Amino acid sequence: MLGAWEYRVRDRAFATRGWPQSEWLTLKVPAGDLAGLLARERGWQSLPGRPGVVLRPLGDLDEEGLRPLLRAAWKLANEG
Repeated sequence: MLGAWEYRVRDRAFATRGWPQSEWLTLKVPAGDLAGLLARERGWQSLPGRPGVVLRPLGDLDEEGLRPLLRAAWKLANEG
């Protein structure tokens, strides 16, 4: 992940900027919350074979759309 920025709590990554491409954001959210979060937030894609992992290009991402997913990712990383 050369050039990627990984955001962690202890040993758990909850967000990665720059993966799978330079201007993308990848988040790990609770798998049980995924369907509801994706229904409310446009532009996010789930990563096949990785429950709870969502990604999207940063280009048209707004703060309001990011906030609930980032909050869920942070919470998941802090629970363990």
